[in-house]
Amino acid sequence: MQGTPQQPKLSLAIPVYDDPDEAAQMIQAVQESLSVPLELQFMIVDVGADRDTRIIDQHFTSSVLCLHASNLPEAKNKAACAASGDFVFFLFPGLFPRPGAIETLLNLLRDDRTVVAVAGRWCNAAGKLEVGYNVRRFPTFIALIFDILLLNKLLPRNRFTRRYKMRDFDHDARIRAEHANDCAFLVRREAITRYGGFNERYISGWFDQVEFCRSVHRAGEFILYEPHASFVSNSKVPLINRIVRDRYADYRHSECLYIRNHFGGLAGVVAQVATAVGMLQRIVFSMALPTGVRKLCLSALQTYVDDNYIRNLRQSYWTVFKRSLQWKP
Repeated sequence: MQGTPQQPKLSLAIPVYDDPDEAAQMIQAVQESLSVPLELQFMIVDVGADRDTRIIDQHFTSSVLCLHASNLPEAKNKAACAASGDFVFFLFPGLFPRPGAIETLLNLLRDDRTVVAVAGRWCNAAGKLEVGYNVRRFPTFIALIFDILLLNKLLPRNRFTRRYKMRDFDHDARIRAEHANDCAFLVRREAITRYGGFNERYISGWFDQVEFCRSVHRAGEFILYEPHASFVSNSKVPLINRIVRDRYADYRHSECLYIRNHFGGLAGVVAQVATAVGMLQRIVFSMALPTGVRKLCLSALQTYVDDNYIRNLRQSYWTVFKRSLQWKP
């Protein structure tokens, strides 16, 4: 696809975790969604340290740049280094752009030099807006502890969780976001370098994006959330949830590390103790309750995960519980 003088080159980074076909579908979906010609660079980043890299390399044509990384933050950093465009669009597989969505994001970023990045609005396959996943405020220590101890589920209307996950916000309105999810995230390539990239110590992902957004915010620059740039997920579990499911212990370790880095050593110790308690809660819930009762509870609590997801994490809960007694984030 040839570029025009009016349109800058755009580099798209699509991580592959467990489904190369899904990533290939994303390339086609992006091309079909465009209403104006853009010069595009497609980058597929294999997130899987133990996989034979030839599996990914042979799956895509030579026009697609294939990179390899052991975790999601490293994948984003490698894509930023390999990008030839002025703008890098991180688009997670399974999240399909509506017509004009990418151009809307690109025009906003191109026309306003005060904006570092812009994120789109995404819904699940049923058309339900993913409140709490699109944009969030920066987490407070209490909000994270509420999540660890499941108080956010037992007391869903508590002010700490509502504010953190922005359940008090009209997601049809454009705002300057504190933390925008990286699943549909367009950013200036030079800004990634300027703010130190994505912290690869958060090997599960998620917290590297929070920290990057914090750096932008502290510098007095802005990230926009644009609801008119619309994306729709397929019926699969979102990529970040799949990574958390398979690397649950890494996610909890990253969470404690983030708390220690941003709230201090004492807060880190409290988080480790809370993690041990939280894992015991999850162990009891997933193993002691009958299946029917668990499903009823999950429905009543309006969780994003089903009973099968919970049961598959039983061993991980035990692993995190034991590690939480000796972790030193």
